[in-house]
Amino acid sequence: MNRILSLAGLGLGAMLAYRAVFQRTFSFAGKNVLITGGSRGLGLVMAREFLTRGPGRGLLARSR
Repeated sequence: MNRILSLAGLGLGAMLAYRAVFQRTFSFAGKNVLITGGSRGLGLVMAREFLTRGPGRGLLARSR
């Protein structure tokens, strides 16, 4: 009986973890995005990605 409850608990935990990680979606439609450090590195990559996805965006950088 204890082993069955443990396996059921593991199954439930695995299902909840799967839902939390793989089924979470977020839409930027109708949203604005402010990116700091957008002149290079990760900020530049994020700015380019958001440019293709279409939300309003603001970019802050010290250099071009």
